[in-house]
Amino acid sequence: YEGKYRRVKKFRKTEPLEDAYMIQSYDDEAEWDTPEGKKRRPLNRQTPGAPFQGDAVNMYFNHSTEFSDDVFDIYKTLDCVERDFNRSAFQEFAEQENGGNFTGAPGLNFNSSFHVDSSVKQQVCDECDIQYEIRAVEEKGGEGPDTEEESGDGKKEESEDSEAASVNVETFSGSEQVNDDVFAQWKYNPSNKSLSLTAELSKDAWFAIAFPEIECLMEPAVTVMALPDGDNVQGNTYEINSHSLSGIQQSNEIEDIPIFSTYKSGDKLVISLEYVGSDFSSPLSVTWAYGFEQKLGYHGGNGRGCFSISPETTG
Repeated sequence: YEGKYRRVKKFRKTEPLEDAYMIQSYDDEAEWDTPEGKKRRPLNRQTPGAPFQGDAVNMYFNHSTEFSDDVFDIYKTLDCVERDFNRSAFQEFAEQENGGNFTGAPGLNFNSSFHVDSSVKQQVCDECDIQYEIRAVEEKGGEGPDTEEESGDGKKEESEDSEAASVNVETFSGSEQVNDDVFAQWKYNPSNKSLSLTAELSKDAWFAIAFPEIECLMEPAVTVMALPDGDNVQGNTYEINSHSLSGIQQSNEIEDIPIFSTYKSGDKLVISLEYVGSDFSSPLSVTWAYGFEQKLGYHGGNGRGCFSISPETTG
């Protein structure tokens, strides 16, 4: 930066369309006095390209806190017209660019040079003129964090949590109008510890119901997807391992969803399934998503969400 190596802290935000990171680098060597207190100057930003756009690298110089809030009113000077998002326009453009043989998801930049890595790492440059800050690590005394208390015969005592996790849940049922287009209803059967869930979508577009490992997140998760085609509906189970379409893999070996069906009922697209992956010791998180068209693609800002199911959410 400005002809010298500089120690930075990086903020990484996943860009789901490209399976890549937007990376913002902040100065980690000096603090910046601002009217809002001490801050870190942004020095560099690397942004994966939007649909049909190239990647971008931005450098920031001459930082200043002297500005007017009027900058946020710039939209008032523009002749903006509200319009619906037209996904078919991207599809047509992509087909023209690829000789009419476009088979991928429209508008996605699968060739971004900022691909997501599998972990977070610390990069140290031994040849650079940088003094790295030594951050104290609190050391725990005694045995390691994984050490478990042992009984007199040398065997590890079973945790009380395992007993608490075995809960006795009676039959319960419920329903929720998730939004204007999605309705879900469910019933829990304690005899086989299965949840019967039916979800309806009042749009002629792809539809998915998923069960994430982390509440309300898109991945990792297992899901049932329904792809309508006229009066027919193609349905399959999938594993979702990343935000990109390449991270959605069809699988017939998802034990948590032993039974499912997808079909049309009048003008509604329906997913019906049995889920056996929860004992309801805590609320079950369910995510939903739907697209702009029948072909699987991006769901848009309002095309996904989540709700929870527990004995307390009966209705």
